[in-house]
Amino acid sequence: MQKLKKFFYKHGITAWLIASVLLLASFISYAEYVEQQNRVKRVVANTSESGQMFASDYLVVGSPAARKIPISENEEACIIDFKIWNYDPADAVKYYDRSLTYTLTAQLVDGSGTKIIQSALGNREIGIKKNADESYTMFNSYDAENGYMITFSGLNFPGTTKGEHKYQVKYDKSMLTDGSNIYVKLTATPDRTQNRDLNPITATLGVTSQVATLVQGWSGEFNDDKNFNDYDGFNYVISGNGEMRLTLRWRPDRLEINKYFFEDIAGDLQLTNGEAVTVMEQEGITWKCVTINVKSEDTIVDGEVQRKGVNRYDIQFYMTNSDMGNYTNWNDVKDYVILEKSGS
Repeated sequence: MQKLKKFFYKHGITAWLIASVLLLASFISYAEYVEQQNRVKRVVANTSESGQMFASDYLVVGSPAARKIPISENEEACIIDFKIWNYDPADAVKYYDRSLTYTLTAQLVDGSGTKIIQSALGNREIGIKKNADESYTMFNSYDAENGYMITFSGLNFPGTTKGEHKYQVKYDKSMLTDGSNIYVKLTATPDRTQNRDLNPITATLGVTSQVATLVQGWSGEFNDDKNFNDYDGFNYVISGNGEMRLTLRWRPDRLEINKYFFEDIAGDLQLTNGEAVTVMEQEGITWKCVTINVKSEDTIVDGEVQRKGVNRYDIQFYMTNSDMGNYTNWNDVKDYVILEKSGS
């Protein structure tokens, strides 16, 4: 200590200048450290929001534009099926491993997202149901604050395994052709107390007419508009009439199918060596393939329906490549999935 005092006494200003420089350097180093930590936190937060373990095949984080889903006029009912999961469909392993409670609201709005006036509904019948429910809850009640709104509260994933909740929105069939500006705005909001790390997801969906296939035949097409920048996946529809064997193939380096699709149609899949999905190489490109035995009419044996006919399959593909340039050209995206008739 005495030597230190003598040093300062002897060198005076020079020593204080050195001390000041060292002190300033320490502040700069600390500031850079804090900024670096903040940058890391921001990156982690953005990653979490884009791949959160609360997702859907239609509902997304943010404020997506209203869109109309094409539905064939030949179908008996005008229905949109949607699902909510406690996992990110782009991750085949992880799920939200805590109890996840959320509220689902469905509100009748116009294309701008504003609640419709009471008289706009007219005689149209629109409803929503959880898949386990036997009947639809219809939009019959109107109030000044929310207009036509239906709320399902206390919906829960226990967090012990991956989970899927299924819902259906039923539109009045007249809406396929009457040009009505009525949509259903769906919002799933996690509990703000126990699930604060999850963001709400939403979608605003209407319906429009899809030109029906009048002869026996099946086709597949993406069921999204070309402005898909808000989404991290694509909805693909296979629809048609008659009985046929189809092969669906896709590029796994660009897109992957939600595994629940295979569980939902297990009875219609053609197995190869006990496996539903096969892999093939073509011109240096790897494809995954699945063969589906489609039949739109009921299979009746001894007067009883053994298999109910299906004329529409809804499939969700999610993006698998981190380079978003692979998804900005709509024509490129359409080439990542091919549907073709298979041999008998």
